[in-house]
Amino acid sequence: DEAQPAPTAPVEDHGIVPWALSARSAEALRAQAERLRSYLVERAELGALDVGHSLVATRAAHEHRAVIVGADRAELL
Repeated sequence: DEAQPAPTAPVEDHGIVPWALSARSAEALRAQAERLRSYLVERAELGALDVGHSLVATRAAHEHRAVIVGADRAELL
């Protein structure tokens, strides 16, 4: 029995990942989405699942809401 080599990087296949956004107005919601995209384009190390969790766990819920869903980070951006 030969040992199989361990993978060098974890495989990120989480299915569909949601990113939840909220703001106090429709205009603010659009601005929030634009800021998030700009921020994440510069930070390729942030994974889709981690971003989704942070958006739910660390952000306040406001009246205007949107959920972006995608299979991977590129699709979500």
